[in-house]
Amino acid sequence: MSDYDYDSYDSYDDDGFMYGSDYDAVEHMTRDPVGFQMHGYGGFGYDTSHVRPDEVPPELTRSAKEGDVASARMIVEKAAAVSDEKKNAVVNHARRWTEVDYRMSGFTKEYEWFDLTALATAASKGHHDIVQYLLEQGADPTLKGCPWEDDHLNALMAAEKLLQKSKNTAGSKSVGDDGLMLRCSQRCVDLLQAAKPFWKDATYSSSQYSNKREKFTNTPTDLEGLLRAVGAVPAMDEVPPRAITSKRGAAKTKAGKKIAANYDSKENIINGTTSGNATGGQHQRLCSRCNAYKPTGSYTKNQRAKGAAAKCKDCVNGLNAAQQQPKKKAQKKARNSKDFELALKIDDDIESIRENAKYRVLEMRENVAAVSRMRQCVQEHTKASASLLDVVEQLASATDRAQCAMKEMVRLAREIEDDALEEGVLPEF
Repeated sequence: MSDYDYDSYDSYDDDGFMYGSDYDAVEHMTRDPVGFQMHGYGGFGYDTSHVRPDEVPPELTRSAKEGDVASARMIVEKAAAVSDEKKNAVVNHARRWTEVDYRMSGFTKEYEWFDLTALATAASKGHHDIVQYLLEQGADPTLKGCPWEDDHLNALMAAEKLLQKSKNTAGSKSVGDDGLMLRCSQRCVDLLQAAKPFWKDATYSSSQYSNKREKFTNTPTDLEGLLRAVGAVPAMDEVPPRAITSKRGAAKTKAGKKIAANYDSKENIINGTTSGNATGGQHQRLCSRCNAYKPTGSYTKNQRAKGAAAKCKDCVNGLNAAQQQPKKKAQKKARNSKDFELALKIDDDIESIRENAKYRVLEMRENVAAVSRMRQCVQEHTKASASLLDVVEQLASATDRAQCAMKEMVRLAREIEDDALEEGVLPEF
């Protein structure tokens, strides 16, 4: 049965189920047939037998939702004992579920989605300790999920959504249950922001269900840097209640100033800094390139905005001559080598062009000679044809003359025969 409150509303509207409430279409159709029809649920007799049943949420996701760190750790360690691929599949797996759109035409339209991963689920509930553990275990924060219709979130988006909701609920409070949720959600955002520079969006990060998530090939660009950045985020017991919502320097206590200095003044995001004792308590920051803690003044404004991925001025400008000189020599040598190889390649190309040109010239000369020979043959054949035509004409003329002579002889023979008959020289028959 649905937990929808029928007495509070005139019709059975699906807007009350956008945030995870159970929806029973048969109950809706039975209790409110008119509203069922008017709101486009297809009326009576729709067929959903072809819709695949939703997958059961995985154990790690349930543990992340409940905030059970021990259970989550046991599940991950059990998978890691099998293989790294098994561990990646467990920490990044999300269940498949089907959204059914009931049309007024009597038919249905189905959409298959991925639900939130265990990391995004923990972030959406403010379980910062599980978020940190899963990030350290290689959970991909770029994978998106669709927990309900028209809402597609990755881990950071889910944490920021909870943080905004906590701010609206807590207001100016920083203590109590609302204040605790505010601090937990803020630390989730800090952890995910610290891990963000070390991840590229996976090609299969879409929340739309597909078979591309059978293998999880997306990995951090720098695992050690990721672990350092996540580890630099202050723990909950190190953050005073007011420091989480205060800008830099707004905290009143000494501990509050120490922790608040670790947050960006604009977005309250952890940036990989720490307080140093070697400089008399001067604020320091870890350089992601040389892995050394240096005063904040050793970083440019743009580098400080990069958070845990910040590099000091020495690393950015390359002022260390001992390291830059061999690099310059190697670059010059490589450049000279490339120029020499390019010159050889050009010489080879020129030689090849010359050989090809010679071959083409010889081929053209042979073609010209062949054309000349063909022209001579045509001329000879033309002359022979003309001579043959003259002979034929002469033969025709001789044939005409012979025919005329033959006719004349026949005529004379007949005259002689007639004269002989008249004189009686030839006997008559």
